[in-house]
Amino acid sequence: PDGVQQARDAERGHVAHQVLARATVASADLIVLGSRGLTLGAGFLQGSVADQVLSGARCAVLVAKAPLLART
Repeated sequence: PDGVQQARDAERGHVAHQVLARATVASADLIVLGSRGLTLGAGFLQGSVADQVLSGARCAVLVAKAPLLART
């Protein structure tokens, strides 16, 4: 659509930090993330990438969750 820009890149480093840095450099209005919706395991202890981006973002964040049957 007109006026909408997207970016796809591969970078090294902590995912949440990279997403937040990229959003800051681009002066992003919105960050869109996917979430598997896992609550146990390492993600529970460290916090999910989506949670970290939500808490650190200076713009709106949309987290899209997979349907329950599609989660693995």
